[in-house]
Amino acid sequence: MVDLASESNPLQLVCAFRLDGRDAGGLRLRAVPTAARALAERRSGTVSLGHNRLSIRSLHGIAGATALSGALAGYQIDTADGTQASLIELTAGGSCRVVVTRDPARRAAALAAVLTLALFGDSGDIG
Repeated sequence: MVDLASESNPLQLVCAFRLDGRDAGGLRLRAVPTAARALAERRSGTVSLGHNRLSIRSLHGIAGATALSGALAGYQIDTADGTQASLIELTAGGSCRVVVTRDPARRAAALAAVLTLALFGDSGDIG
C-alpha cells in the first residue's frame, strides 16, 4: 500500500496492538503541519495499551545547537501529567538508543511505543 502525504493529508502511522488474540490498544502518530519556512517537521501522537495512554512527540533538538534540526533526532513519550515514560534516540546511525520507565504500570505501553517507532522508520518530509 502506498500512502501519499500532503499538507491537507499529512503523514500518519497507525498501529494496533493485540495481546492474547485480543485488541489491546494502539499507536497513532501524525505529522504536524508547520510553517513553510520551518526546518523541523514535527510528529505528534498517542500510544495506548490497556488502561495506559501516553503522548508522543518528535525531538529535533541537538545538544549545543540553537535551532531545531530538520532531521528527526528521536521521540519522547510522556504520561498525561508530563512525566517522561521513555525516549528513543534515532541519531546513532543504524541503531537506536532507548530509555524506558521502570514504573510497572506504564512500562508495557512505553515499550510498545519505542519498539513500534524503532521498527517503522519515519518516511520523511510532508511538504
